Amino acid sequence: MQIERLEMEQVRRFREPLILENLGPGLNLFTGPNEVGKSSIVRAIRAAFLERYRSSKVEDLGTWGVHNVAPAVKIHFRWNGQACILEKQFLGKKTCSLKMGDETLTGEDAEDRLAQLLGFTLAAKGGIRDEQLGVPGVLWIEQGRGHELEDAVRASVDHLRSALPQSMEALGSRHGDAVAGTVTRQLSELLTAGGKPRGDYSALLSAIAVLQNDMAETRGRIASYREQVDELGLLRAAHHQDIQNKPWAQLRAQAEAVQHRLKTALECAAQLKTLENELGRLRSQAELLANHQKQHKMAEEEAARIALELERCKTTAEAVDARIEGLREADRVAKAAWEMAREQEQRARQMQEIHAQQQEAVDLRASLGEKQARLDQAQACESRLVAADAWLKSQNLSAEGMTALRELEQQIRENQIRLERSATKMHYRLDPGIQIHIGSAAIDGEGEWSISKPVQIHIPKIGTLELSPGEEALSDLDQRQESLQHELAMKLAESHVKSMPEAERLWAAIQREQAQSEQDRFMVKSLAPEGTEALVRLITAGRERLGYLEQSLSSAAMPAPTVSLDDAREGREMAEQHWRLQTELLHAAETEQAGLVTEMQMLQANHAKQQALIGETAPLFPQWMESSRLLDTQQGDNLLQQNRLREQLSREDPEMLQQDADRYTKSAEIAETRHRERAERMGRLEAQLETSGAQGLEERLAEQETDLAAKERRARHLKIRVDGLLLLSGLIEGHRDALLQKLQAPLQARVDHYLRLWSPGARLQLGTDLEPVEIHRERGLLGVESASFSALSFGAREQVALLMRLAYADVLKEAGRPTLIILDDVLAHSDIMRLDAMKRILNDAAKRHQILLLTCHEEDWADMGVPARVVGYK
Repeated sequence: MQIERLEMEQVRRFREPLILENLGPGLNLFTGPNEVGKSSIVRAIRAAFLERYRSSKVEDLGTWGVHNVAPAVKIHFRWNGQACILEKQFLGKKTCSLKMGDETLTGEDAEDRLAQLLGFTLAAKGGIRDEQLGVPGVLWIEQGRGHELEDAVRASVDHLRSALPQSMEALGSRHGDAVAGTVTRQLSELLTAGGKPRGDYSALLSAIAVLQNDMAETRGRIASYREQVDELGLLRAAHHQDIQNKPWAQLRAQAEAVQHRLKTALECAAQLKTLENELGRLRSQAELLANHQKQHKMAEEEAARIALELERCKTTAEAVDARIEGLREADRVAKAAWEMAREQEQRARQMQEIHAQQQEAVDLRASLGEKQARLDQAQACESRLVAADAWLKSQNLSAEGMTALRELEQQIRENQIRLERSATKMHYRLDPGIQIHIGSAAIDGEGEWSISKPVQIHIPKIGTLELSPGEEALSDLDQRQESLQHELAMKLAESHVKSMPEAERLWAAIQREQAQSEQDRFMVKSLAPEGTEALVRLITAGRERLGYLEQSLSSAAMPAPTVSLDDAREGREMAEQHWRLQTELLHAAETEQAGLVTEMQMLQANHAKQQALIGETAPLFPQWMESSRLLDTQQGDNLLQQNRLREQLSREDPEMLQQDADRYTKSAEIAETRHRERAERMGRLEAQLETSGAQGLEERLAEQETDLAAKERRARHLKIRVDGLLLLSGLIEGHRDALLQKLQAPLQARVDHYLRLWSPGARLQLGTDLEPVEIHRERGLLGVESASFSALSFGAREQVALLMRLAYADVLKEAGRPTLIILDDVLAHSDIMRLDAMKRILNDAAKRHQILLLTCHEEDWADMGVPARVVGYK
């Protein structure tokens, strides 16, 4: 089967017709980015072949965002040398036709022929489901579902089996079926479907397990009794030894000796702490004396430095005083220049204001003339609007009434046409001079008369004929005609018109008047956006402003000519900037002068302070030196005593001695507690042994062993029977598997052919439904690796599923069945090496089948040896 041309219109993304022609028999490659319509092409093919044309469950097929669409698909294909054309239209006008050679089928006959040809089941109602897809469900891969194979194979297994040389039904018609059924029945009496015991066998095993648990408990109790006897002997020996040795007394004696050593060590530690405190006091006194001596020397150095700073400040202050006098004179001159420039700027601004008022007056006169013209025009439009509104309100014809009149007129015309079409036609040809009367009308000559109701025909000198139309519907049409004409007359009267032409003329006049009113309203809005009253207020305000300007100009005196305002302003700004600079220089000099005065005052006060400090500390300096020498000697003696005490404490550490004392005391308490607990444990064991000795545990164990031996013999007998039945069942299944492999051989050969290209040495095991079950691959020194099909990675599962689909296609092709392979964006999860292998496989399959491959990765398929068709949409 080969598709040669595809036409589609109003399908999903394609609003305009899309035509794909000159499709080849092998690989056909379609490329394009996401969302350009590749999947829409696949959907159109699936709908044309698989969906019922009358189905209302194909809304997704229609053009997106458009209502009332009628998707249409036309496919030209060739089968067995015959040219075939399939046409389907959905949703709107639903049609279906199939032309195969000289035979043409329509509707459900065409759909049944397609289902028989392609191998699928039509949906009874609604859209087609996955379980009905059959062979197309295997060979046509939807985007993102390339790894899903099991369900598709189950839906098509009957069609695939029928394509094999021998029927798979042979598996169910062998002579050994009766034996297999007996074995299965007897095995089911002993084992569940999961291989677990059931019935008497399960109850026997449960009883054995319970008995074994009871025996284990009895043995445990016997072992516990013997352990308690041994433990009691050991406890008595240890208790007797404790009474003789009394280990807690020795431990308490050791604790008292350690407490004595601890007391001596604590006294040494207290003496060391006292010496350390004394050393800290001596060091504080020495540090205080050193600070006094340092302060005396720093005071002498600071007094010398301050004297030098005072001399520098005096010299600088004399220079600043001389500079300030010159700066004050320059500031006075700059201020006078600024005042002169400011007066010149005021005269220039006054002249510019007079010129501005003159220009405003000219502009205002022009604006008032334009506003007055707009006001006159707007008032004229308003007058027309008042008159038009009064006339429109006086009319009784509305848009709804006119629509109703036109609809009645249309109904009358249509009913008249139906009446004339159904009326009885009477053709007449009268001799010259002969005249007859039909009703009240007199006719002569030749013509035709329509009779839609009973009528009398009077023939002079002959008589009267009464004719009635033969159809009862004519009477209804005639009555409806009279009713419609009466209703039209009533509505014309309500609108105060006599006929439809007069109503049309009146309505045209109303529309013209409404259009003129709209134009007048627009003109009023354009001429006076805020209304004519607002425009009047603007004109009044403008006239008042013009009067004020004229009065102001008549009384204003023109100043003497001067420079322009810009030049005057620039001169004033330059004079002001120069004056500000001189002022800043003067303030800076005065600030510097004040700072120097303050600095000299601070230096003089600080110098006096340092001199006073020197005078106070000079008599005490020799005494401080002697005190420092004595303190150094006392610190040396203190450090010698501390070293001697630390050496003594290093031999007798109080912390370690306290730990030893605590350890010996706790050990003595533990020894006494253990002695008491051992005595209590001995009493409890003696009581328990007296109780256990009277229970007869040895006799109970012997009885349990006898009962267990009998049950185990029965269980072994049933186990032998189960093993025999399992062995016989395995032999039967082995025979069935051998027959299955023989029947699957053609399909297995095609699978092996593709597997050699995909992974040399791989072997794929098939199930009874022809689905892939397990894959075996050679792994060198690691041997053969086996994995179920469902355990493969996503990419590997998609690749194996694709080569299985190609193998199914080969078997169908050899059986004379049509094959068309559609691959929508497949193998996107394949690595480079696997993708290259799959390309070789597809290239090989394309020698036997037509393949439509659609992908958004054009660069990955550029080496397939066929040109790519770029898919786009308008």
